[in-house]
Amino acid sequence: MENLILFNFFISAFMFGLILTTQIVSYPMFLNVEKNFSVYHMNYVNKISTIAAPFMIIELLLSLFLVFLIESYASVGAFLIMVLIFLCTFFIQVPLHKKLKNNFNILLCNKLIKANWIRVFLWLLKCVASFMLIN
Repeated sequence: MENLILFNFFISAFMFGLILTTQIVSYPMFLNVEKNFSVYHMNYVNKISTIAAPFMIIELLLSLFLVFLIESYASVGAFLIMVLIFLCTFFIQVPLHKKLKNNFNILLCNKLIKANWIRVFLWLLKCVASFMLIN
């Protein structure tokens, strides 16, 4: 049980680091790539998805599992935060990426950057909730 809780915190911290790197490094770089943007964007999405998607799924399932193992506000909060992260990802970020798929658009890039702060904040909260589960 203790190992699951620590693993949950580790994944949350890893994903927070990944989303923060995306926010500060990767997404702003979109603004500097007008030539061959669609190729650059496609490569970025494919590569980041191979890292982020499995960890997001593991984190969601682990959060759900911990709700049943540990009945606490922190476990329920962590799970609800993961649900919000998935909703933001699929209803905000993914549609913006689909619009950017074919060509560079500075307004959409800026919208992607601004909207991603939601996920950065949510993963920070997820780290806090996950840390609260460690006793």
